[in-house]
Order: sequence, then structure tokens, then C-alpha cells
Amino acid sequence: MKFDRYETSETKFRVYDATAIVTGRLRRTRVIAGATVDDDWRFTKVYLRRADRWQVVSFHASNTALP
Repeated sequence: MKFDRYETSETKFRVYDATAIVTGRLRRTRVIAGATVDDDWRFTKVYLRRADRWQVVSFHASNTALP
């Protein structure tokens, strides 16, 4: 799979001690078997700070094009 576009926008960060929540929008264009597919997603990532590193502990994305 090849990505022609992969961009995030509308990102918001909230930090609570050793936990951070990031929300935003992901738009990408990819080519699969010669066909171009456009995706438009809203996402949420939850990070936990462990041993001086931020680690993703949860991720969810929803397609905004769904009815």
C-alpha cells in the first residue's frame, strides 16, 4: 500500500499527570491494487508516561464518511 497523502489536523492535547489524551483528524489518500482510496478519520490516542517515555496504550479511529 502506498500513501500519497497522510496528514493530521485539528489536534488537541490534554495531559493529566502521566497520562495524555490526543484527539484529531486524519486524512489520507492511499493506492491499493491500483485504486485510489480517500480516508477521513477522527481519532483518539491515549498515552502513558513510563520510564521517561510516552507510550500509546489505546487508539481508536472512526470514519467520518459513515452514515
